[in-house]
Amino acid sequence: MDNKVKVKGLGEDGVTTVVRYVKAYNRIMEVKSNGLIEMNIDEWMEEYIPIMNHVIDNADGEEIDYFETYGKELEFVKEQEAQFVWTLIEENDAQWIIPGFQVVNRVVYYITKKPWKNEDIEVRNEFE
Repeated sequence: MDNKVKVKGLGEDGVTTVVRYVKAYNRIMEVKSNGLIEMNIDEWMEEYIPIMNHVIDNADGEEIDYFETYGKELEFVKEQEAQFVWTLIEENDAQWIIPGFQVVNRVVYYITKKPWKNEDIEVRNEFE
């Protein structure tokens, strides 16, 4: 499929939304006119594959795929190459996973098996 452009009409903010559809990550992705790629949590997990947290011993035996923002877990996150690090942020009662090591509004970090190549990705955290 070639890249296609579609005008979606006026958004809630009264601004015309232009969407470009591109083939990326072996699927058709929606890229907003501002260049932002929005993914849902399932698409993100399938594409980037978060690793399990092996830094801590989870007492209840449940595996977790995030890293806390302090202690040994934070030290581990800082040792990783930047393009494998993601930050779950919270803003205005919504949570998003975004590429990179963020400090402001951070909740937890993720490390993925596959690197991000575009900083303009937002993943809506649907399981808040």
